[in-house]
Amino acid sequence: MGLKTSRDGATFWAMNEDDTRIIDMTLDGEFVTPSGPGKPPIGARVMLWTIIAIVLAVSLSIIALTLWFVAMILPVLLVMGAAGYLLMRYQVWRSGQGVRWRGPGGWRR
Repeated sequence: MGLKTSRDGATFWAMNEDDTRIIDMTLDGEFVTPSGPGKPPIGARVMLWTIIAIVLAVSLSIIALTLWFVAMILPVLLVMGAAGYLLMRYQVWRSGQGVRWRGPGGWRR
């Protein structure tokens, strides 16, 4: 005769649960602690360090290009600013009037 099973094939309701946990025990009755995750494979470690090196190289390249651009454009901007100031002073001198502070009203030519 045997045990009668339910429609889904489990004899007891507890057998319906899919429990994949494993409890390891020594012969002395103590539980074995699972070891932590091991070292990743050598290929994964090489890939990680390669990605880090590429990111650092690209970052340093961007920084170097930015500093190079600033070093090239700064003297041009300084010369243009000085030339603009001198031309403005020449225009004021040529008009025969100086630039004076008039007070709360603003600049006077």
